Amino acid sequence: MRFYIAEKLPKELKFLIFKNIKIESMSKIIINKSCEYLKLDTCNGCFDVQKAKNLKKVIFVNCITVFDNHTWKCIYLDSDNHNMYKIKNITFPDNIRSVVFERIITKKKLIMIINAACEEISIDTCECHFDLSKIVRLRSIKLIYQECHRYEIVLPDLTHVKTLEMSCDKLCCDFEKLLTECINATKLILHNIKCDLHDQTKTVTCFFPVKDDFSLALNQFMSNSESQNDSPKCNQPTIFAIDLGLYFYIIFKRHRYKTLQYLSISGISLDERGLKFIKNFIMLKTLSMVFQNILSNIFIALPPGLEQFIITPILCQQNQELKIIPGKILFNENANMCHKMLKILRIYLGLIVNKSQLVPFLVAIDTLEIIPAIVEWCPDPLNNRKVKVRKLVILKVDCELKKIVEETSTMEEYYDGVLDLLAYFVDFSDITQIIVQDENSERFVNLSDYMS
Repeated sequence: MRFYIAEKLPKELKFLIFKNIKIESMSKIIINKSCEYLKLDTCNGCFDVQKAKNLKKVIFVNCITVFDNHTWKCIYLDSDNHNMYKIKNITFPDNIRSVVFERIITKKKLIMIINAACEEISIDTCECHFDLSKIVRLRSIKLIYQECHRYEIVLPDLTHVKTLEMSCDKLCCDFEKLLTECINATKLILHNIKCDLHDQTKTVTCFFPVKDDFSLALNQFMSNSESQNDSPKCNQPTIFAIDLGLYFYIIFKRHRYKTLQYLSISGISLDERGLKFIKNFIMLKTLSMVFQNILSNIFIALPPGLEQFIITPILCQQNQELKIIPGKILFNENANMCHKMLKILRIYLGLIVNKSQLVPFLVAIDTLEIIPAIVEWCPDPLNNRKVKVRKLVILKVDCELKKIVEETSTMEEYYDGVLDLLAYFVDFSDITQIIVQDENSERFVNLSDYMS
C-alpha cells in the first residue's frame, strides 16, 4: 500500500498495525493522540508521532526507524541494506516503555541504543548490535536467536527483571549468565522452537484474571484484527535434542527453584530425571510444557502448589504421531495431593482422548481448556472414569486446522462433534459453563444438552 499525502488517522484508535506500507517522499502518516500500541512491519516512509503521547509499546519487524524529533523515518531492510548506508547509531526516544525487534537483519555495524525509561525489551531473530546499558529499571527481557542470525548485546542492570524469556542452545552459557544476573525473576520461558501459529501457551481466556487492562485489550485486538491472509504461518521447526536436565541443573545450582512462580518449556526433551526436578519447584504456580513425547507419569510429578498446567504436543508437527511414553518413576505421594491446588488445566484434545495412559490423571478440575485437534477414537469400555469439571472451554482453532475442517463440514458441526466426544471423558453433572471460542467471539453452549 502506498501513501502520497499527509494522512491523519481517526483519533479514537488505540492500536495501529502498518504492514507492507510505503509512504512516498514529502508524505507522512500522522499518528493519533490515543495510540498506545504501534506495530511497523516491513514499512518505508515517515510517521509523525508528535500527538502520540500515550505510546506504551512499539514493534519493529523487518525495518528500522531513524528518530528525528517527532518524525520517525521507517526504513525497510532489503537484502543488501543499500538504503541505510549512512546510518551508524540509532538512539531511541525517552518515552518508549516497551520495544520489540523482530527480523532486524543488518549487514553493517549498526548500534541500537535503547532509552533509559524502557522497561520491556524483546529481540527476536535479529542480526544487529543492541546497547541496553542506559536502561534504569528493566522488568522483562526476551532474547530469541537462530544459529544463522546472532546479535551482540550490552546488558543493563538486570536486578529488576521479573520475566526472562530466551531460546536454548546446547551449551547453556547465555542462560546461566542471564539467570545469575536476573536475581529477582519469577517468570522463566525457555524456547527450543518458536511457531506463532501453534503457540497455545499464551492465549488469554475469559477465566484468566488479567491485572493489566492494556495487555488484555491488546490480546483481544490482535486476535480480532489479523485476517486469514495475515495469520502467522507454521514454520515446521527443527527439534533439537537439548537436554532439559542441563537447564534444571543450573536453576537448582542457583537456587532459583525456590523463587520461580511461572515456568514455560517448549521443544526440549524431558526425561525421568527432569520429572524429579519439576517436583521440587516449591513456589511454582504456572507450568507450561510443549513436547512431542510426553511421559505417562507427568501428572504425579507436578509441584504441590501448582495452580495452572498447560500441556500440549508440538502442534506444528502434526504429521508426527503423538507418543505417550510409559514412565518408570513411582512417587510415594498421594496422587490427589499432587493436584490439590490445581485450578486450570489446558490440554490437547488428543491427550484427553488417551488420558487412560496418563496415570494418575485428574479426578476433578475447576476449569478445563481444550486445545482443538482432529483425532480418531474408539470407545474403550475399560476407560469409563470421567473427570469432574465446573467450567469447560474449547479454544479457538488455528487457521490450518480450520481449513481442514471446512473441507468437509462447518465449524459449528466440528465444535459440536468435539463436545460429543468430550462427553465420554468429562462429567457434566456439576458443570456451570461451556464456552466455545469461535473466530472472534465466544459462544455459550446450552448446558441442558450435556447434563442428561
